[in-house]
Amino acid sequence: MCDSPQQQQQQQQQQQQQQSTQELTLLNSLRCKAIEAVSIVGYSVGRETFSRDSNVVMRKLLQLYISTSSSLLNNNSSSSSSNSSSSSSSSNSSSRVFEEEYDEETDSLREYLIEAISRLCRVMLRDMFGFISELFNHLFAILSIKPYTLLNEDIQTQEDNADIEQQQQQQQQQQQQQQQQQQQQQHPHHQHHQQQHHHHHHQHQQQQQQQHQQQQQQQQQQQQQQQHQTVSVSVCLMILLLLLLLQQQQQEEEEEEEEQQQQQQQEQEQQQEEEEGQMMRFCSCCSKQQQQ
Repeated sequence: MCDSPQQQQQQQQQQQQQQSTQELTLLNSLRCKAIEAVSIVGYSVGRETFSRDSNVVMRKLLQLYISTSSSLLNNNSSSSSSNSSSSSSSSNSSSRVFEEEYDEETDSLREYLIEAISRLCRVMLRDMFGFISELFNHLFAILSIKPYTLLNEDIQTQEDNADIEQQQQQQQQQQQQQQQQQQQQQHPHHQHHQQQHHHHHHQHQQQQQQQHQQQQQQQQQQQQQQQHQTVSVSVCLMILLLLLLLQQQQQEEEEEEEEQQQQQQQEQEQQQEEEEGQMMRFCSCCSKQQQQ
């Protein structure tokens, strides 16, 4: 009974945190959708008319992208710390479910932002060079996220929990054996029935333990798959940016070659005009001399 007010306070704090994070995710989703709409408008309008507003839009977009990436990093660190501490209460299970939903929402927001960034890259072209340094730092930070691996501390905690469970099971078995012995002394004709009941109970406990281990493995696999997806998305964005840079360099080289060719053609035309003028002058001089 002494722990009930503390548990109520913890539940209230968790509910407040969940409400605040839900509000933040909703605001971020609205901002992301608004910026995505602006990027679509800029892509449809073109670079010339959108050049005045492109820098402001890109800065806002990078701010949101950085905030979502930092939240992803914080969630990864918090998930690793929460995995190291084991608890069997219902409040912890609800918080884990909320963390999984929050991770999915942040992933969807980052997908919106990545699409908007790629669209703005195609619109801004050369104007994108000023923002690459800011964007690449956070992309490399996201790439540094590794799938969750068991640490020595986690293994020790799991082993400690397993030892505690084994001790509890041994105590229960000893109590059951003592009860059985007492009952055998009192009622020896029920011995066979009690042994069968104990055997079935032991099998049921083993099945429950196996199911629990399978559930834990499935949860770890899902977390690893989600983290691999976020890393693959950031890698795709980096590749897209590099391809855009290569395309811009090729376009610049082609433009320079075209300018050089145009200059050469102009110089050749000027030389031809000068030669033709000289020939005309020479012909006119010759005709005048013949007339004289």
